[in-house]
Amino acid sequence: MTFFEVIQYSVAIIFGLFLINQFLFSIFALKANKKDDFSTTRQRKFAIMLTGHNLESIITRSLYSLSGLVYPQSLYDLIVIADNCTDNTVEVSERLGARVLHRKEGTPESREYMIKWGLQQLNNIALEYDAVVFIDAGSLISGNYLEVMNYYLEQGSLVIQSNYQLLPKKQSRFAEIVRIEFLLKNFVRPLGRKALGLETVLRGSGMCFSTRLLEQIPWKARSRNDVSDYGLEIQLSDILIEFAPEASVSVEFEPESREQFARVLKSIYKPYSGIFKWGPKLWGATFQKGNIRFLELFIDLIMPRSVTLIVFPVTLMIVSILLWEIGWSPMSVILVWMILAGLGMLQLYIGLTAADLSHRLYWTAMYVPKNLITKIKYKFANYWQGNKNDKSSQFNEKKETQGAKY
Repeated sequence: MTFFEVIQYSVAIIFGLFLINQFLFSIFALKANKKDDFSTTRQRKFAIMLTGHNLESIITRSLYSLSGLVYPQSLYDLIVIADNCTDNTVEVSERLGARVLHRKEGTPESREYMIKWGLQQLNNIALEYDAVVFIDAGSLISGNYLEVMNYYLEQGSLVIQSNYQLLPKKQSRFAEIVRIEFLLKNFVRPLGRKALGLETVLRGSGMCFSTRLLEQIPWKARSRNDVSDYGLEIQLSDILIEFAPEASVSVEFEPESREQFARVLKSIYKPYSGIFKWGPKLWGATFQKGNIRFLELFIDLIMPRSVTLIVFPVTLMIVSILLWEIGWSPMSVILVWMILAGLGMLQLYIGLTAADLSHRLYWTAMYVPKNLITKIKYKFANYWQGNKNDKSSQFNEKKETQGAKY
């Protein structure tokens, strides 16, 4: 066995472990049962916070959606944190019954930073509310949202992450592929973990915190990545983050909007800095406390995207076939990547079945490799065209310089 073959088999084993992990969670998600009875001994009071800069065009959708909550209106307050808004966000929000906290100093900050600012403006929040809910402006909320949160709080949960999804966008195949990624990451995997008695992680929107916990561990996030850090800090303090699949927050994905596109990508891609920051702490907690939940949190931290679990083995299978043609790779390597590619597709379809969604998404998933190839070709074309333009401008500048000498 050559050194090159050893490398290939090693990569296949590591990737196979990721695939098996995702496959098992998809299987358990398929068998998971959702609750339908949310009876409690008492109803708690909530603060629902929406934050952002110049929200006039999207805030109406969320406030109308929140007005349809199946929960006593006297037991929840809608709080819009307006950050240096120059449009009619304040007027529209107040007209629709929301309480507005308007920050007018400095420059617009991130939504996560504005949550911290908003919490600071609410004096003695624990005396006024039992829990605080954070959602992205422009989101649609399921009517049972607070009923579900109230139930989990009564069961002893201090932090709850609801099902956070993207709305269908049939006109855009790319948006639908991103929706599949969101679905597998934010619903199927957490649902499988829940079926096994494991917790979930924070996703940035659709989060509910007990005010008692916010006093114990104050909100520190200043960016989307910091939300994950805050969640891991909570979990290392032996506080579980409960997944509530029965309640949902959905947002429309607009690839044309740079700000939203960046936020969605941050929700999908994990920063490698987080692995180095939290990996040793999670491994340390696994051995010190003898609890496998910290090991699973580490696996979730390094888990590749669901789309990558399909595209990578397919790509390596094609590369192995090409290398086999010239005698650089054995047939066994091709078979290994073929099996992993099949397992990747299988876990995808089991996940979509567990989510009980339209069969149209199955066909959309078939375009994942094609979409990746198209994006690579597009980027290569842009790079090539950019190089040609640079060389052309350098040639013209040189020509003009020589002409000026004469």
